[in-house]
Amino acid sequence: MKAYYLKIMVVFWAGYSNKWGGSMILSLSYQARLFITTMVWGFILAFCYDVVKVVRMVFKHKKIFVQIEDAVYWFTVVFVIFFVMLGVSFGEIRVFCVAGVFLGMIFYFLAISPLFLMVSERVVNAVKWIIRLFLEILVTPFRLLWRVFKVPCKKTSNLITKIYKKALHLFTMYVKIYTKKWFKNLGILLKKI
Repeated sequence: MKAYYLKIMVVFWAGYSNKWGGSMILSLSYQARLFITTMVWGFILAFCYDVVKVVRMVFKHKKIFVQIEDAVYWFTVVFVIFFVMLGVSFGEIRVFCVAGVFLGMIFYFLAISPLFLMVSERVVNAVKWIIRLFLEILVTPFRLLWRVFKVPCKKTSNLITKIYKKALHLFTMYVKIYTKKWFKNLGILLKKI
């Protein structure tokens, strides 16, 4: 269903499609509209690449994932260009159409992309700052509680550790004493037998 709407959009921009019949010879006005259509698609595709760049700003990627994203992007670009050519140019790939796509991309990257990326970077940084502030506000009461209870908890922990060590030492001595008594009694018992 989405492909149908995409085709209608392409036809709207180009004003002509082989779906409704027509000849293979393109008029000059149709070629101009087709060129503008492909420039608009180049503009849209370049904008999509900037969206991918913004996603990379938000979520840091390893190089292999960047390469995979780029490959997926360019396969998508090829598919979209082919679909546009199929919808408005009878599937013929015309040099001026491909040039229109790349000119649209170049225009976007030179004119709008730096501004879009700058604004996006500021928005991303502002959102990160707001999230950090929210987390800081959320964690601050627990930090304050920890500061209040840190000293008593440490003292209690040290006291419990000392008591444990003393108890372990006494238990060890108790075991040694009773082990000696047991062996002594065992020796006496063995002598009587």
